[in-house]
Amino acid sequence: MAGYKTIMRTGSIYNTNSDGVPFFTDVFEVESMEYSFDRGISDNGKPSTPIIGGMVTVAFRGFPPQYLHKWILGSEERLNVQLEVLDLSETRIPEETLQLLNVACIAMKFSYEGFGKQGLVTTILTLQGEDVTLGSDSLFYEWQESRDKPQRTATIFNSTYNADKAIPIVVDPCIKAFMEIDGDRELNSYSLDSFSIEFMQRVNHKGEPAWEEKGGLFSISLNHPSNFLFNHWAMYKYKQQHSGYIIFRNPDGLSSAVLSIRFENAYCISYKKSVSTATDGILLEMIFTPEFLKFGNIDFNNGKWAEE
Repeated sequence: MAGYKTIMRTGSIYNTNSDGVPFFTDVFEVESMEYSFDRGISDNGKPSTPIIGGMVTVAFRGFPPQYLHKWILGSEERLNVQLEVLDLSETRIPEETLQLLNVACIAMKFSYEGFGKQGLVTTILTLQGEDVTLGSDSLFYEWQESRDKPQRTATIFNSTYNADKAIPIVVDPCIKAFMEIDGDRELNSYSLDSFSIEFMQRVNHKGEPAWEEKGGLFSISLNHPSNFLFNHWAMYKYKQQHSGYIIFRNPDGLSSAVLSIRFENAYCISYKKSVSTATDGILLEMIFTPEFLKFGNIDFNNGKWAEE
């Protein structure tokens, strides 16, 4: 049975030749890809709607490449994307190619799981393109936003894959996640057992983004005994807010952070503590909603919250 891998090429929507044919400047490997096409049927089984689909989910272990952060978190940012399925026995020739033009990243889930001295980081992106081409077949959704975009032609970009030129994805099993809170009287850097954050953008019936990016809700878990700050954050009746950082770095304390996430004015909206004699541990799980986030170098704002 043949083995396969998927590569993801990206390029600016303005990277086209004189005929509007796109070309792609960056490439990296993804661990999995999923896409589908569907159409509705009437009561007697006859197809009754246009074909819809081309929404793609890609997942990979590691941190999202820094050059994609603005596209991932920006409601109006667009890229061209081409996904190629390669047979491992002959990695230069794609078995299948899926091309998406004028693509919005409509959702991202970024998560971390700690396993003793090691940690696993996973990134999942959901993409929707205006033009979708699979082999020689294409769908064109004609989004309203494209009136001001350059002319483009859905033509498969052909180029051999060179792994040595692929953008490296940071996958370091020694990376650990820590939470630092402004004004913490104990000045602690809390080691996290898990962390997860999500962003998403709703789309209309054509797959066109119709609302601004929303999200930033994040969850953590850690093995920690009673802590005044966390208890007060969850229980204080006058809505307690805190700011701080989620930092991913080597636990030796000497290495610089691979990624830092700044959060400001965050409320705790869920607090759960479990004590088990079977595991001889105390597990604290919390969910937070921040007013403002900085993911790497990209600002993300849910809009100014009214003061109460």
